[in-house]
Amino acid sequence: MIDFVLLIPIVAIVGGITSGVIKRYIEFKEKQLEVMAQTKGGSNADLVRQIEMLRDEVAKLRDTSTAYDLTIDHQLQRVEQRLEFIEGKRGYVAPSAASSEENVQRVGSQG
Repeated sequence: MIDFVLLIPIVAIVGGITSGVIKRYIEFKEKQLEVMAQTKGGSNADLVRQIEMLRDEVAKLRDTSTAYDLTIDHQLQRVEQRLEFIEGKRGYVAPSAASSEENVQRVGSQG
C-alpha cells in the first residue's frame, strides 16, 4: 500500500510537468502555423500585385503594337495613293495578272 501512496505524488508531479510541456509545444505550433499563414498571405498579395503589373505591361505592349500596325498600314496606304497618283499622271496602266503571266512565258520561251 505504501507503494501506491508514494506513486500518486510522483504521477501528479510528472503529469503536471508533462502537461505544461505539451501545452507550450501546442502554443508554439499554433504560432508557427499563424506565421506561415501570414507569410503565405503576404506572398499571395505579392503575386497578385506582380500579376497585375504584368497585365498592365501586356496591355501597354498590345497598345504599342497596335499603334505601330496602324502606322504601317497608314504609310502603306499613303504609298499606294502616291503610286496611283504618279501612274495616273503619266498614263501608266498596271498590268493585269494575265498579262504578267504572258510576259513570263514569253521571256521563258526566248531563252
